[in-house]
Amino acid sequence: MEHPNVRLIRKGYDAFARGDMETLSELFARDILWHEAGSRFELAGDYKGQEAVFATFARLQELTQGSFSVTLEDCFADDRQAVAIHTAKARYGNRLYEGREVIVFHILDGRITDAWHTVRDVDAYDEFWSPYESMLEHPNVALVRQGYEAFAAGDIDTLRERIAPDAVWHGPKVGPLAGDYVGIDAILGLFASMVQETAGSLRIDVLDVLCNDDWGTVLCTVSGSRNGRTTTVDEVHVLRLRNGQTVEFWDATTDPQATIESWS
Repeated sequence: MEHPNVRLIRKGYDAFARGDMETLSELFARDILWHEAGSRFELAGDYKGQEAVFATFARLQELTQGSFSVTLEDCFADDRQAVAIHTAKARYGNRLYEGREVIVFHILDGRITDAWHTVRDVDAYDEFWSPYESMLEHPNVALVRQGYEAFAAGDIDTLRERIAPDAVWHGPKVGPLAGDYVGIDAILGLFASMVQETAGSLRIDVLDVLCNDDWGTVLCTVSGSRNGRTTTVDEVHVLRLRNGQTVEFWDATTDPQATIESWS
């Protein structure tokens, strides 16, 4: 049976997601003490009282243009304390953040009196919130590379993170795998079939990745053997992105005839 304080914390997370400060004011003690994670982060430190805490929440949304969100994963509680594990996501400038975090709550007479927010990597957390924009590499570059590395390693869990559940993948133009694949499960099935068709020889060597908020372009060399024929071609992959995930994929090759022959 779920402890009443677990329900209290769930109610608080729901209220935060809706921006319902009225409900949060009922759940927080008037003199609540909030310990925000970080060391160099603008908002790092301690805040006392509902007004100060709510102003901090508002500033988080202001800095991220409303993109800051938390999704509660699990909560454990007894009569005095609760531990909440959540995933936080945000966009700040040209950066994306996604991390598992923990908040430890103290609870007295049905109200939260103290909250300690902790993150796995304080330095990375501070760096994300740094006011200086990166001029070197868009954060989607690292996410796209992560997806290609996961494909090479057969890391299905990471692929599910990098490809949107409703993604559309425009597959080979000819052969038994030709067609469009809709949804993550269909796409992962395509990947498995491609590996099977090439007897595990399929390889994608990424040469360069260019990204902005909505699009990614990958320059790569694709090689593999099928039906006794080994083919190596240069390709350009175009990815439509949403919150760092691929939602649509197209490819083009420098040698269309070789590609057609390899998949026929």
